Amino acid sequence: MDAFQYKNYDHCIVNLIASIQKFYHVNPSHSTLSIADQIFLKKDFKNVIVMVFDGMGQNILDYHLKDQDFLKKHQYTTIHSVIPSTTAAATTSYLSGLTPIETGWLGWSLYMEELDKNVDIFSSVDSLTKEYVGIDCGETYLPYISIGKQITQQNPDVKYYEFWPSFKKDGCKNLRQLQKRLLKVCKKNEKKFIYVYWDQPDHDIHDYGTKDAIVHKHIQNINKFCEKMAKRTKDTVAFISADHGLVDVAPILLYTYYELMACLTRLPSLDSRCTSFSVKKGYDKRFVNLFHQYFDGKFILLSKKEVLKKEIFGVGRQHKLASSILGDYIAFAVDKYFFATTPNFHPFKGHHAGLLKEEMLIPFISFDN
Repeated sequence: MDAFQYKNYDHCIVNLIASIQKFYHVNPSHSTLSIADQIFLKKDFKNVIVMVFDGMGQNILDYHLKDQDFLKKHQYTTIHSVIPSTTAAATTSYLSGLTPIETGWLGWSLYMEELDKNVDIFSSVDSLTKEYVGIDCGETYLPYISIGKQITQQNPDVKYYEFWPSFKKDGCKNLRQLQKRLLKVCKKNEKKFIYVYWDQPDHDIHDYGTKDAIVHKHIQNINKFCEKMAKRTKDTVAFISADHGLVDVAPILLYTYYELMACLTRLPSLDSRCTSFSVKKGYDKRFVNLFHQYFDGKFILLSKKEVLKKEIFGVGRQHKLASSILGDYIAFAVDKYFFATTPNFHPFKGHHAGLLKEEMLIPFISFDN
């Protein structure tokens, strides 16, 4: 079976955004998503909303909801996440309309050659010490033109709004507050595009696993939230999906594989289920042999050259920093394991960024009125 069978850059996040670009007369960055195009043909909607619920993959939805629940009844199809199926890569694709290879947002922890550090790209802290590196690495090294800016530049009469959880300044404390703010904006007599990001169920799946009761409650609450939004809005189309799904996982203590770690020039980066390795000169053969000896069946190892040739991280123009970020080899998870690269790793019960169906398939849900 092809480990990369769920790689699909014609039926994924960027194609949904391409349809939105098309609706607003912005030149689409990629091919459009036909089902979204058909929905847009219904009318010239005043409000267009994209809601991204972090980690709400198809598997999570299927496990925690019944067929008669609102989200299931309003699901049109299943689409694909990008590779790696992780928040830094996927939400940036939502916000830019570009694939990870185009944005350079290729994982949670990225090697910044100019700083010679692995950096947690969202917070710009050193991935090892967690100290701020002194510069916003995303804005400085990996900037992109947001979908909001693309739309408003092309359409001066359209307003753009973003809604986030409370980890951002003035973010929403809960779904009730989000609903109140969102409804207020939707009632404004203006055309608008709205991007909504919510950090559940992903946040708690990491700690409790995919099937825990607390996750069930999150999905039930999200279902109710979306149903209320559909009832209380007018002249609105909403597209509801996720950035990725998750699977229940177990750690591999990579830092204890001393012979393999001795082959590396620096700590691995990207993500713990899609992991980049930079190898010392002359150690390639040893590294590859050891990796296969230890991890065959759990991870697939490809050279950077193979990854780029196969367009694993997306189609389009390669970002100028992508080559240095990717290192020499990339390992892709095809089983339940994640790499713990240092002793002070987080004991995840659920994770993502690998190639499994559960991580890669996300629901395409929509309501309009």
